[in-house]
Amino acid sequence: MCKLVKRPVREGFLWADANGGYDLATALAVAPKLADAGVAVLESPLRPNRTSGDRALKKQGALPILMDESVVAPEVLIEFIQLDMMDGVAMKPARCGGLWPQRRQIEIIEDAGLIWLRSFQRSAVFANHRKTKTGALKRWRALASFSLEGSKSGRSDEQDD
Repeated sequence: MCKLVKRPVREGFLWADANGGYDLATALAVAPKLADAGVAVLESPLRPNRTSGDRALKKQGALPILMDESVVAPEVLIEFIQLDMMDGVAMKPARCGGLWPQRRQIEIIEDAGLIWLRSFQRSAVFANHRKTKTGALKRWRALASFSLEGSKSGRSDEQDD
């Protein structure tokens, strides 16, 4: 499936989110195959609190391993970095405590030399009204007072749930 998706956009950024769906043995087997198929990062391959498994995947090095919803505060992020269990974070402002905690988390990530990707969850209203979505995004950027395009990865994802 990944190869099929990449075919028309060979230079596109393919980001796989397993949503905690793999056990460790499966994740270790699948990660190199995803990398070979053109996936750039693997988000949340294991269920939360599988620290030794996350560390094993990071050590394997087949793909950068990203955490997401489990990073709920800057203090949690610092602990995950100290445990050497990830290569970065996929962030949603609503799931990491709001704009200011997210901004602090980005500073921590960049200081640690890790990557961050942003992801927005939008309601059907935002998904169906481009003008409203664009205005909301501009306000968010102004409030946060940093460039969203300034991530080390240079990538973002705006997904509908």
